[in-house]
Amino acid sequence: EMFENRLRKNHKRLSRWALQNETSAYRLYDADIPEFNVAVDVYGDDLIRVEEYRRPKKVEEEVADRRLRDVMLVVPQVLGVRPGDVVLRVRGRGGEKPQEERRGDSGTLHPVYDGQEIFLVNLRDYLDTGLFLDDRELRRRIRSTVGDGRFLNLFCHTGAASVSAAAGGARSTTSVDLSRRYLDWARENFEANELDLRSHEFVKADALRWLRNAGKGHERWDLVLLAPPTYSRSKGMDDEFDVQRDHVRIIKDAAALLAKGGELLFTTNLRTFALDEPALSGLRAEEITAAVTPEDFRKKPRIRAWSIKRAQ
Repeated sequence: EMFENRLRKNHKRLSRWALQNETSAYRLYDADIPEFNVAVDVYGDDLIRVEEYRRPKKVEEEVADRRLRDVMLVVPQVLGVRPGDVVLRVRGRGGEKPQEERRGDSGTLHPVYDGQEIFLVNLRDYLDTGLFLDDRELRRRIRSTVGDGRFLNLFCHTGAASVSAAAGGARSTTSVDLSRRYLDWARENFEANELDLRSHEFVKADALRWLRNAGKGHERWDLVLLAPPTYSRSKGMDDEFDVQRDHVRIIKDAAALLAKGGELLFTTNLRTFALDEPALSGLRAEEITAAVTPEDFRKKPRIRAWSIKRAQ
């Protein structure tokens, strides 16, 4: 009953907010009640995604199972969807699984909209849906500020930010990611928005290595998004990466690619992250986390963000 009442209350408020803000994909519930340790996300009018967070060791498995069954019964009743349209995703009991690990093979991409842009999501095949809901205001900031500049998207994921830049008038975008699947998905996002691909480049590469090599060239970008993983030890990368340990180096490498007057947007999901500003000599950093945190993530922000420019 507690979960049902909270879900109804959230839905009444956030569905109205989503309509006013022209978005069909948003977070409805985020472990608001500790006993119901799940996130509930809305994707359009007829698809809901429930993700169970890692279970606390102190909670008995039988109790956790019963609560999860309650969630899966209540969600379709409250939201008026068919039970088969509520997709459950459970992280591995031994720890978080890679977001690209295949969980199914439907291959179905479902369109959702945010403002004037369309994004394709896959709720059934992977833990990762293909769209970070908490990046919504960051994408909107990119769209509104890029002008006719050149946009660089490092660790681009499915290219959502690149789509926003292109839709905002960017003369070109460069999207870099190690995953071929993500880059193909990025192209499909561009095509879904009827954007001409001829001005937009998709680069399959280790973004860290690419950054070092790009710094030796003469290409420059007016707006750069640097959104590295918290930690990575991929086979395709030169070595392991830790965002707290390595952020100064990659921020400096990315800032070296800025055109005159350009801006670097740096984001991280590490909640304990501490930016080493004294080590960023020649750069001026301003935290913009509050400005880019969406309404549906206000209670539990998931990213931190900075605007970084060359010091005058």
